Amino acid sequence: MTPGELIEEFYERLADLNTDMRNPRIYLVPKPGVITVDRPSRRVSAFVEYADKKHFRRSR
Repeated sequence: MTPGELIEEFYERLADLNTDMRNPRIYLVPKPGVITVDRPSRRVSAFVEYADKKHFRRSR
């Protein structure tokens, strides 16, 4: 996988977690500069902020 494909998979995973009603949190998409791609281990990591879905949805 290319780094772009790994990042795309990472974003898709965040989207899956955010739409899962059993998950009490909503994960905010990190800025591209804080995403680290480790090619040899095929791992993507980032500092991801989150909020409780109840609190986040009420504040809108």
